[in-house]
Amino acid sequence: MNTKKSSVNISKINLKDVSISNNHDNTHTEAVGTAIYRAPEQENSRHYDYKADMFSLGIIIFEMWYNKKYSTCMERNMTLLALRNEGKFPEDFDS
Repeated sequence: MNTKKSSVNISKINLKDVSISNNHDNTHTEAVGTAIYRAPEQENSRHYDYKADMFSLGIIIFEMWYNKKYSTCMERNMTLLALRNEGKFPEDFDS
């Protein structure tokens, strides 16, 4: 059994490597990314800021918290679209 340990030097990670930057010109990211996670202002080509990232993160955290095994991709999409577009949580969601 090989028990070789590995380590990662995080001091060499550039903030742009994790998609965080101080670039306030959002023209290069209009309508880019997975649609279900995009903030409405990104989809409508309006100016956006860090709040768009918080919107996306909120959807991701919901998915992790809800942790439902969907029977189909359509079921997952309908659940996330209801949350995203209407702010409607699933009936069996336990906050």
